Amino acid sequence: MCLDAKYANLQEHRGTTVAEKGIKCTMPKRHRAKRDRSSSAGRTTGAASAVKTRPSPPPSATALPSTPSGHGTSNVPRRSAVPLIAAIVVVIVIVLAGVGYTVLRPAGNALLRPAPSADALGTPIPDEGRQHVAEGQAIVYRTNPPASGPHYPSPQPWGVYTEPVATGYWVHNLEHGGIVILYDCPTGCPDIVDQLRQAFATFPKDRYDEVKLLATPYTGLPNGVRLMAVAWDYQQVYSSFDRERLLAFYNAHVDRGPEDVP
Repeated sequence: MCLDAKYANLQEHRGTTVAEKGIKCTMPKRHRAKRDRSSSAGRTTGAASAVKTRPSPPPSATALPSTPSGHGTSNVPRRSAVPLIAAIVVVIVIVLAGVGYTVLRPAGNALLRPAPSADALGTPIPDEGRQHVAEGQAIVYRTNPPASGPHYPSPQPWGVYTEPVATGYWVHNLEHGGIVILYDCPTGCPDIVDQLRQAFATFPKDRYDEVKLLATPYTGLPNGVRLMAVAWDYQQVYSSFDRERLLAFYNAHVDRGPEDVP
């Protein structure tokens, strides 16, 4: 049966025709849209049904196992703390090695220095400070000769001198961990000077590759002493040149001044 007359009368006005049972009839747009929506819904329902009934693919062989119920932990593997611990241990070892090197303060190529004997250490002298004063300024020391105290801004180069080196210079050498040999020879003592030169040429170098030894004439050593070795806060008296005792004093004090510099 064709559409009713109400829709037929709208044929000319709507301009829309459909073929149904071989008869051309007009159809209102709203009815045609409703039918299209119904057809579309039917197709969508059918497709959804087809999707629901499609069997699920088998699980992948590489899939991670699921987390056991109730634990709430992640499947991401936890990073190992071993590298961090190893790095901390390395840093501690380096720090301890540096502290040990500073405390032991080896001379020359020796890794360790044995504890010096009382004779090698010499006599301790009260400290008089270590402030700098203007070069050439007169300095008064409480001890003769001084083993510390005010001094000039620059030290004297290491070596054996036949002309007196001003005290303000060589006290600075003591501050740098050097050993100063004072010899008091009013009429001259070339034999002692030669022995001091041999000592300077053969004594071991410190870790800065230097022989930190300075020898200078000095007038007024106490009690008629002709020869004295001085380090920072220490002195040792010699009745004559004694290479072995002098070497022991040198090894006991070299690089042990307040300033650890060349």
